[in-house]
Amino acid sequence: MIMSIVGMFFLKKLSVIPLLIFVVFTILIFTVFNKSFCIWVVIYTVISVIISLIIKFVRK
Repeated sequence: MIMSIVGMFFLKKLSVIPLLIFVVFTILIFTVFNKSFCIWVVIYTVISVIISLIIKFVRK
């Protein structure tokens, strides 16, 4: 969640940090965790998008 906030302040792009979180956690599924971690990848990505949207509307 902190990455979403910091990413919105520095990059000012809505999709960069959620996409980065999705890619990193998807790689971690196949290298470190098992397949049951997949639901958490989706949850963390959705939370990141929601936080990015909130920060975008607060900054307007």
